[in-house]
Parts: sequence; structure tokens; C-alpha cells
Amino acid sequence: MAFRRIARLELHPFPFTPHRFPSLRFSPPSSLRPLRTYNSPRPLVLCTRPTSSIVFSTPYFHNVFRRHISASAKAYLHREGLILLRVVAYGYSFIAVAFCLSFVGALVYIETLRPTPKDMPFMARYSLDLSRALIKWTENYEGAIETMRGVVSELEEEGWARKKKGWRKGYIMSLKYLAELEEHERMIDDAKAHYQQILRLPRENESEESAWREERVTAAFRVSKICEFKNDLPGAQAALMDAVSFAGVRPADSGSGGRISNGLPLLPDPASKENTPLLLKAITELSILHARNDRKHLALELLTTILQARRAAVPVEKPAASESSKEISDPCAEAVTMAYIGELLFAMGDQQQGLAWAKESYKKSEALAELRGACKECAIVAGRNVVNMLELMKDKKDHAASSGGGWFRLGADRKLEPDDSAEEWERNVLGLERIRHTKGK
Repeated sequence: MAFRRIARLELHPFPFTPHRFPSLRFSPPSSLRPLRTYNSPRPLVLCTRPTSSIVFSTPYFHNVFRRHISASAKAYLHREGLILLRVVAYGYSFIAVAFCLSFVGALVYIETLRPTPKDMPFMARYSLDLSRALIKWTENYEGAIETMRGVVSELEEEGWARKKKGWRKGYIMSLKYLAELEEHERMIDDAKAHYQQILRLPRENESEESAWREERVTAAFRVSKICEFKNDLPGAQAALMDAVSFAGVRPADSGSGGRISNGLPLLPDPASKENTPLLLKAITELSILHARNDRKHLALELLTTILQARRAAVPVEKPAASESSKEISDPCAEAVTMAYIGELLFAMGDQQQGLAWAKESYKKSEALAELRGACKECAIVAGRNVVNMLELMKDKKDHAASSGGGWFRLGADRKLEPDDSAEEWERNVLGLERIRHTKGK
């Protein structure tokens, strides 16, 4: 009987609805098993769950998940979306414009602080300003180094021989700045290679050579410092000899009034016009290198030559003096040379002469201490040298007195007795340090 009722239900023409058959206790027809005969194979489809749902297939059920939006609501949402889109677009545009303006302003500010020559290539000027801006505001030395390496490699591809003066100036300045950044980041070998690359560039005629002479001399100084740091004394001396050569001394002029000494470069006469401030600076660095490496006699000869050149130049107070002569005969520069000579003489054993030179250096620079900051620093250094020399002489005198000398200390060395006391010179130095403001550099 149940079989017949199920069969009739399956053949019913109307769709199945639960509320029309409240007395039924079995599942809807969609979940019933189909009838099969005895020993008929069971299809695999019967093991799966039906995918159709009576709720969504019947037209009698309302779709409660659908929401109808009115035309006014759609217009409101469209209008608000356009407003939001405008705000986002205007905001990002303002940020982009502000970033561009700040970037250009930073480059202009760096260019104002440290202007680059206008005849340099635009690529070199832009890279220099960008690297300086990165270091000033972000301290990104790696980015600055990569920027300068890029511009140096691009400039190298264009060659040296066919380029004009401005391009060569930009190439040398880019190499120099890149080497300075690498030296700051302890890339000593890379910095030395780039400095030496500046020194290996071909020398041009005198008018063009003077345009980047200072850069070459500075590069030679840095190569010397790096070689000395790595205990390469021959390399340091060779670099300083190159610096003297680049500064203006020409080896071809050896038979025309120049003076040459063993182990020393060719030097012009003290009254010669070839004595320039850059040349005297290079010779001073060479003398300091000799003094540090126990070649004090060579250093003393160079320093006395420098002092003669400074005293033979036209004095500063004369109106006919050129800028070079004024810088050479500057009293503060002369005082520094005298202080070097005093230190050398004292180290070589002539302590009285060394002390006298140090006192003369102090007197010469102390007179201008209130007018120039450089003279103030020079006077302080010279005064401290005098204090140290007096203390060393006093210690040596006490040691000599305690170690021997016979009855009544008749064998003591009277030459070791200083005329002044270290305390008095220390007070003089403290008086100079109280000078806070000076009128010039």
C-alpha cells in the first residue's frame, strides 16, 4: 500500500508543497530513492547529495536576501562617491606637488650653500647637489656614493681628450667628492683609487691646469694620508712630491735659478714669483711627513725655505701687494712656520733655540689674537708649546741635578735653566682662551 502511494505521489502533476500534505511523515520527493528492480546495479549518483534546493526552485517562496535600492538612494551614493574620489585625487595631487617643490627647493638650497661652476655638465651639477642633500637631511651615505658612482661612470664613457674645460672640471670634482664619501665610510682602497685617478689625468696647458690645480693638490694630500695610515711611507712621499709638482714647481726649470737638495723637490728662490700659497702648503706637508719619520734635517731645510719665502714676499700692508703675496706674507702663516721650526729644533736637541722660536711665534700671533680667529688658535698652540718645552726642560734639569754633578752641584748644566716659568705662560694661554669673539677668521 505504501508503495502505491509513493508511486502516485511521483506521478502527481502539481509541484510538491508541504502545506498541502500535512499528514505525510516522509521526506519530500526530491530526497527519496528511485525505485529499482531486484539485482539491478546501483548507480554512483545515488550516493551523492542532491544539489537542487526546493526553497529556491519553487516560485512560492520570496527571496528575502534581495534588497531594492531606490533611485534617490542611488543618486546619493553616486554623488558621495564622486566627492570622495575628488578628495582622494586632490589630496594625492597636492602631496605630489609638495614633494616636487620640496625636492627642487632642497637642491636650490644646496646649490646656494655650495655653488657648483656653471660651465659644468648638468648631470654632474645635479648629482653633486643630490648627494649633498641626501647627506644633509637623511645621512644616506650609501645612496650618495651610488649616485656619484653612477655619474662618474657615465662621464668616463665620454672620454677626456675631446671635452671642454667645464666638462673636465665637473669630472674632477665628481671624482674628488666620491673619494671623500668613500673615505668617510672607511672604503680606504676605493678612495685611494679615485684620488689616484685624479692624479693620473693628463696635464693640460698652464691656463687650463690652473683651473683644477687645487683639486689635484688636495687629491695628492689625501693619497699621502692614506699611504701613511697604511705604513706606506714611500707612497706617501711620492704623493706629496706630486702635490709639489702640481702646485707649480716645474722640473724642467732646474737650471734656471732653482735650488735642489738631496731627497727634496726642486724649489724656487725665496723671492721668486713662483712661490704661491698652494706651493708653500704642499712643501709644508712634505716637511711634516719628513719630521714624523725621523728625517728632521730635511724637514728643517724645507721649513726654513718656506720662512724665507714668506719674509721675502711683499708685506700685507703695502697697497701694491697682490692677493697671493698677501697670503704668503700673512703674519699668522709666518707664525705657524716659526712654531714648526721651534718644535723641530727642540726635538733635535737644541732646546734653547727651539724655545726661543716658540716664544717668537707666540708673540707674532698673540698681537692679532683679538682681530682674527686663526691668529688666536695659532697663539694658543704656540703658548702651549712653550709651556710643554719649559716643563720638559725643568724635568730634565731636576733629573740632571739628582743624578750627579759632584760637590755643590758644580757639574750641573746651566744651559738647562729656563728664564720663565711654565705657570706664567699657562696664565697667558688661559687669557687667550677667554677671548670669545674675534673680528675676522
